[in-house]
Amino acid sequence: MRPTSTRRPTAERHTVEETVRPSSGGCRSALSPGVRPEHTGGRPSHFSTWHRRALPGWAFSCDIDCLEIRSGRGIVGAIETGEIDGLPTEARLRAIAKKKGIQLGALQEIGAALHIPCFFILVSRTLARAAVLDLRTDQVREMTEAELAAIIEEL
Repeated sequence: MRPTSTRRPTAERHTVEETVRPSSGGCRSALSPGVRPEHTGGRPSHFSTWHRRALPGWAFSCDIDCLEIRSGRGIVGAIETGEIDGLPTEARLRAIAKKKGIQLGALQEIGAALHIPCFFILVSRTLARAAVLDLRTDQVREMTEAELAAIIEEL
């Protein structure tokens, strides 16, 4: 038997820092007061909207931006991304990663279950610079586009 929802109407709109443009909707936080609007950059999210309204607060849903797949090897990596104006530094990446805590935790669980690396990648709008958090080691590297491409290609 499912517990009865105690959901309240949304009191205010919670927005992500204006310079951050996440590429995905993310997860509803267990601490959020009611239903939060999803940030999708204009991408339709009918299922996500339904999920947030129809199910109780303990039922979470989130998307993962990218599963890296290689012919003959299957899934070799999982990636969550964010895009910002300016330089993607370790400090900015960690601040945004805190806001994506549930989502990155889910990504870590997927990685552990599949024995694959998982990353949170913060990129500049031009993709010339990136900051990459390896969720297995909690290590961050700031890098160029070419270095980022090499890491993903090596998966």
